[in-house]
Amino acid sequence: MIFLGNCDGYCVPFIVYLVLAGLTIFGQIAGYFLVKDKSDENPPMTTNQKIRDILGTVISSAIFAFILYALCTHCYNKASWFLLLFPFIFAVLMMITAIGFGSMVKK
Repeated sequence: MIFLGNCDGYCVPFIVYLVLAGLTIFGQIAGYFLVKDKSDENPPMTTNQKIRDILGTVISSAIFAFILYALCTHCYNKASWFLLLFPFIFAVLMMITAIGFGSMVKK
């Protein structure tokens, strides 16, 4: 159970991240081993490289999930949500900036 000791409720950012990380890892495995590789990659990735790539994703996901859970257990739920949503917020800001600069370019 993902229940917090001193805080009320569950660590929702942790649960959301675990679901997203699980889908990412499943997608990597499916993409590497279940789907026929038709890329123009020269030379194609070896099985060892694919396994190392998946292992790297698993390890980095576990570290980030631990950080989110540690923040939640110390009642820093807002900081945990911020860390979870920061990449999306940053991407939206970058798109808005690119659209803004794109409209300033003369044709």
